[in-house]
Amino acid sequence: MVSEVRRVGILRAGKVGAVLYGLFGLVVFPFALIAAMAGSKEGLNLILMVALYPIIGLIGAIISAALYNLTAMLAGGIQFASTQVSDGRGYASPQNAVQQQP
Repeated sequence: MVSEVRRVGILRAGKVGAVLYGLFGLVVFPFALIAAMAGSKEGLNLILMVALYPIIGLIGAIISAALYNLTAMLAGGIQFASTQVSDGRGYASPQNAVQQQP
């Protein structure tokens, strides 16, 4: 089955971008802290940047999602192929699950 992504939720994309950049900031933070403790002025600037990473991710993802939506409206969305698979209990998806009688 071929599907197409025609629209991306702008605020949802922003939240995802903020979380991803925040997690990246947590990875970078120990190195920035070491640099700051060593007396490096760049270390203090790096700590400030790490604190701003989630905001940068939020803004960047919002802009990217808005540009994608505009482009998808003009040229069509990204197409991808998908198949339904069983979850091992015989159900194709939660929407198709058989309700058990009490």
